[in-house]
Amino acid sequence: MNRKVFGMLALAASVVVAATPARADVVTEWNEIADTFVVAAPPFKNRIMAMVQVAVHDALNSIDRRYETLTGVPAGNSHALPAAAVAAASYQVLLQTVPAQGAALAVIYNGRIAGLSCPAGQPNCIAQGIAAGDAAAFAVLALRANDGSATPNLPYTLLPGGIGASACEIALPRARNCAGICRLHDSDARLRRAWLARFAILRLVQRNRTPTC
Repeated sequence: MNRKVFGMLALAASVVVAATPARADVVTEWNEIADTFVVAAPPFKNRIMAMVQVAVHDALNSIDRRYETLTGVPAGNSHALPAAAVAAASYQVLLQTVPAQGAALAVIYNGRIAGLSCPAGQPNCIAQGIAAGDAAAFAVLALRANDGSATPNLPYTLLPGGIGASACEIALPRARNCAGICRLHDSDARLRRAWLARFAILRLVQRNRTPTC
């Protein structure tokens, strides 16, 4: 996962409640709902929880622009109901990331939306809030699509020339961290860096030197 984007995701989780004190109850409620329904190993759960909070942050921020958007979502209607935006943003992210829980989530979401009301003169505030929440959720989902999180441990394959992890580890039994270098191949950029690291290691081996990894 891109470190800059991951940092933004993590930061949003801590900023969103502080940024919207008047709406803290609905924000924390949906955070608790997400925490309950996302049943996964910590790395995967943390990713989804962060996505939910980024969507909530940008949904609220699109209604009342105070901070830089994390996803590039455009401004929403200033009369949109924040509670509807929070519910929609959370629900849509959860619906896409934990689809097995869709039916139960729909019951909760529909119940929360049915319990909302608009002030006089703003009859469309709920629909506008839902639109803002949906837009933020889909923006987050698009941003995190194909980020490699679904296959964090790809199967190892030899590169051209037969330079593989086993060769590296056998040649350098004392350089334990080098084994990690030999497996950096989950993206083109990291693959190129791995190639450079491997060739540097082989040159050191040929010179009978022990590399520092």
